[in-house]
Amino acid sequence: MDELKSLFNGIKRYYQRLAGQQDINILLREHLDQYKEKLFDQIYYPLKTIDSVPRFKGEILRILNAWSMDREVMDRIVGQGIRRRLFSSEEQGREESYAMLNAVINTYENIEELIAGVDAKHNEYVNASIDRIRYIVNADRSARGNLVDLLKNAGREDILNEMRGKFLLSRHSFLDSQSLYRRIKGERREGEKAKPLERRVESPAAVDGFLTELRRQYSDAKIDRYILSIMGERGELYSEEASIRSPEDFILFLLGTLRGGERRAPFSVEFFQGNVERNDCSLPRLCFREKGRKRADRGEGEGEGEGNAGGAV
Repeated sequence: MDELKSLFNGIKRYYQRLAGQQDINILLREHLDQYKEKLFDQIYYPLKTIDSVPRFKGEILRILNAWSMDREVMDRIVGQGIRRRLFSSEEQGREESYAMLNAVINTYENIEELIAGVDAKHNEYVNASIDRIRYIVNADRSARGNLVDLLKNAGREDILNEMRGKFLLSRHSFLDSQSLYRRIKGERREGEKAKPLERRVESPAAVDGFLTELRRQYSDAKIDRYILSIMGERGELYSEEASIRSPEDFILFLLGTLRGGERRAPFSVEFFQGNVERNDCSLPRLCFREKGRKRADRGEGEGEGEGNAGGAV
C-alpha cells in the first residue's frame, strides 16, 4: 500500500511540473529518462505484469479467510506470538491476530480501487505530457522554427518556386591557412584482413519505448476491434496463424501484446519462447484469447513454451 501511494504521489509531482516547463529538451528528459526509468519501469510496469495484484489476490484471500476460520491455526499463531513476547496474554493475542488478518483482507479487497486511481493518474500524466510537447513545438515560431518549417517543405515545387523568387541565395567560400594542401594519394595495402561488420544489437528498452509511443496513437477500441476480428469465431489466435497484410496490421498486432495485459481488455495474451516469421515480419510467439472463452485444444507441440512477456520483436 505504501509503495502504491508513493507511486501515485510521484506521478502527481511529475504532472504538477508540466505546467511550468517551457524547454522541450528538459520536458523530454524528465519524461523519458526520469519518469519512465524511475517510476514506470521500476514500479508501475512490474505492478501490471510480474507483481500483478489480480493474479495473486484470489489465492491470498482464500488462505487468509481459511486461517481466520480455523481455530487450530489461530491457536498456533497466538502461541507463537506469546512465545516471542508479542502478546502478553492469550486473549490479547487472539484479538490482535484477528485484527491483523482482517486488516490484510480489507487491504486486498480494496487495493484495486487504488490501482485504478494510479492507472488514471498515469494516463492523465502521459496525455498531458504529449499535449505539452505539442504545444511547445507548435508555439516555436522563432526564426529557427520558421526556418525548420521552410526546410521541411522545400521539396514541394510550389514552395521551392516561392523561395527562389523571394530569397537571394548564393554560395560563399574563403581562403585561410588550411586552404592550401596536397591531396593524399590512396595506397593499396596488401595482406590486411577486412574487418567484420558489427551486428546491430536490438535494445529491449528501445523496443518498449517505441511500442509505448505507438500505443498513444491508437485507441483501445481500435486495438480491441483488430485483435477480436483476427481471432474469428474461435476466439483464439496463435502467432503462427496471424496474417500480416500491411504495416498497420503489424503495429496493431504488437500493440495488442500490450493491451492484452490490461485488466479491462476484452482479451488476454499468453507469451511463449521465441519468435515467428509471418509475411516478412518477426512476431513474438504468443496466443491471443478472448476472455470468457475456454482454451481450444491444439496439436501436440504447437504453442508450447515457457511464458515470456519479454519476447523480442
